[in-house]
Amino acid sequence: MKPSMKTPLLALAGLAAVAALGLAAAGQSFASILAGIAAGTAASLAFMAGAPLAGVACASLLGAAVSAYLALQHHTALQGGASFCNVDEVINCDLVNTSVYSEVGGIPIALFGFAFYLAIALVALAGHLQAGKHGHAAGLVVAGGLVACAYAAFLIWASATLGAVCLFCVATYIVDALVLLGGWWALAGDTSHIGNALVGKDGSLGRAITVGVVALIVATVGYRSLGDGGVSEAAAMGDLSQLYALPGGDVVVRGDEPVWGKPGAKWTLVEWVDYECPYCARAAGQVKDLVAKHPDLKVVHKHYPLSNSCNPNVSNAMHEHACNAAVAAVCAQDQGRFWELNELMFKNQKYLGPEDIAFMAEQVGLDTEALAACMAEPEAKATVDADITDGSTADIHSTPTLALLGVHPDGAIIVTKGTEALDLLLSAAESGAEFPPRKPDSHGH
Repeated sequence: MKPSMKTPLLALAGLAAVAALGLAAAGQSFASILAGIAAGTAASLAFMAGAPLAGVACASLLGAAVSAYLALQHHTALQGGASFCNVDEVINCDLVNTSVYSEVGGIPIALFGFAFYLAIALVALAGHLQAGKHGHAAGLVVAGGLVACAYAAFLIWASATLGAVCLFCVATYIVDALVLLGGWWALAGDTSHIGNALVGKDGSLGRAITVGVVALIVATVGYRSLGDGGVSEAAAMGDLSQLYALPGGDVVVRGDEPVWGKPGAKWTLVEWVDYECPYCARAAGQVKDLVAKHPDLKVVHKHYPLSNSCNPNVSNAMHEHACNAAVAAVCAQDQGRFWELNELMFKNQKYLGPEDIAFMAEQVGLDTEALAACMAEPEAKATVDADITDGSTADIHSTPTLALLGVHPDGAIIVTKGTEALDLLLSAAESGAEFPPRKPDSHGH
């Protein structure tokens, strides 16, 4: 890229940044994010026009900032919060950022991205400022860019599988491309720098690994210190109203749903779940523990598969096996083994194909021939449809959704901050605390 392009690109970056701020102030989140991405891309290319590695450092720092936001939002979404990047069911950062692809070993992948971008920024900046001492930095940048672009391709595939797009994730894919592009320009055709960098000839690799590991450790410790999303603060302040919202419609209990706990318990938790939702699996065991801790609570299970093959409220086939798994659970209920199959399917969410479910059904003592016959009949699907309709009536759009009945004078409430908040609300009800009124949840939780 010619150095003469630097000034017009910087001007474009400035205009895009101003537009992003104006659109954000006007509540146009989709357009504001696109403008912000354009501003960051133009600024990085402007630096590359004069010095490729300086442009890489700029792009990488932007990538680190976006990754930090995604990590924080991953935590917020798990606590019931929503990102301003959520436009609809397709343009939805939280759906992608809390999917099964969003963590590795319990650590959000955004934290790995944060550490990677910081390491690349350091290498690129060192190569730009001290080319003689860090002569192979561009080679390491290219190698890192290739790895990043390959992983970005996998994440794009995952996003397509989910049927949703995270605009901030798209921003990191653009950063990956910029890193590779800037590194390639800096090589100026001398690819020998790549091999030299990878064998550690100028120390760039060692420094990058050190910075990346330290950044990941510090970021992970910081992430895990974020706490419970305000649950403890609400408890300390005695402000229960921060933990729940009124549903957008009526919460219906038909009476034919599976129940965990004493049928006559005075409090009822209605939970809508999807068998391929990792946070439903996490909440399922926690909810059972709360029934043991609070004997006045029972749980009513409802299905809400996030797939358009059975749920008309979902625009894509995000969880391809969720509908069939829900039907299997209904048929397991007919044989008195609902909770056994329910637990096993949650433990094996990546293996919910027809043959996998048949194997699990056999493991929990189900008559597999009777199960298959039941699943082929329309009655089982009708039960799942009824649960989905009940979800529509209550105006829910995500899983798990927890609706608590019997503790609030206005009727059902939607627990907005997870099972820790549910525990606190139940303890408050046991102590006779008053529950202040709440407005309907603006997010239609």
